[in-house]
Amino acid sequence: MRLALFLVALVGLLLSPWPAAAQEGMVVEGRIVNGTAGGQVPPGLPVTLEVVRRRSLVALYTATAGDDGSFRFAGVPAGPDLSYVVSTSYQGVVYTATARGEEAWRQPLTLSIYEKEAGVRALRLPSFTLVVTGVAPRRRLLEFLGAVQVENPTDRTAVADMALVPGGLLRFPIPLRAQDLDVASTLPPGGQVVQGEREFALTTPVPPGRHEVLFTYRVVYHGEALDVSLPMPLGVDVFHLMFPEEVGAVEGASLTPQEPVTIGGRVYRLVGARGVRAGEEVGFRLVGLPQPPWPIRVAEALGRPPWMVVLPSSLLGVTLLGLLVWALRRPSLREGG
Repeated sequence: MRLALFLVALVGLLLSPWPAAAQEGMVVEGRIVNGTAGGQVPPGLPVTLEVVRRRSLVALYTATAGDDGSFRFAGVPAGPDLSYVVSTSYQGVVYTATARGEEAWRQPLTLSIYEKEAGVRALRLPSFTLVVTGVAPRRRLLEFLGAVQVENPTDRTAVADMALVPGGLLRFPIPLRAQDLDVASTLPPGGQVVQGEREFALTTPVPPGRHEVLFTYRVVYHGEALDVSLPMPLGVDVFHLMFPEEVGAVEGASLTPQEPVTIGGRVYRLVGARGVRAGEEVGFRLVGLPQPPWPIRVAEALGRPPWMVVLPSSLLGVTLLGLLVWALRRPSLREGG
């Protein structure tokens, strides 16, 4: 009886139609549309399809869009763990659309392009989060991570206006003497990062919608405090400053304390501000910063390089013992005049 049921199931399986992936792959198709009111899609735009698994390229296809903006790729490998990235270039800006798994072949993809507009006046920053991610007391060095949301609420891609530098560029504030700046974003590829004394700017196009900009940098502090002043060229709806408990405390009249947050088992204190207008500054003072070991502080006080007083641990113990003996056996001023 079980054998008969098995044979019936096997015959049914053999007679049923196999999915296209088992024979010659899937078909990924879609259409290019112009998201700007009144904008047209020029015929013959080049289209690229990248099949990606865990950031590794699996397959690459190219095609040319038809007069109506349609495109089609056949024989594409299918899999639930695959991502499908379709892209085209229009007026020097690269536009992409991404689908994952079955989304790529269950329904046509839409790839939007836009007309350009010079300047960044229409852009806004919904949120700006600054995190103190690390501290190196020996070098009196603080490490920061910035995460900013950039929104373009229009139906045109904002591009840098080089005739209005720096006002025509997308700018972000950084503390004075910031070093080792590194920037990443979800914006289209291309453009440059231009660093100034208290800010850096991006020449990257900003299509309609919401995007993320991430950056890291380091700042050297002197003494036990660091004063930070961040001018906001575009303003920001919500500003947050996060710092671990071991860093110290923060002082700032414009920042309101909030409930601490725990990330990865580490507790961060949180302060913030709302409704920062364009051109205003967010200022704060980090106090109680960790200090280097005493040999380095002594060297700094004496104006000598730290290596002149920093000794190996074995010699350090002998040195301290010698200083103690010398202090006990040294004649007092009263005895020796």
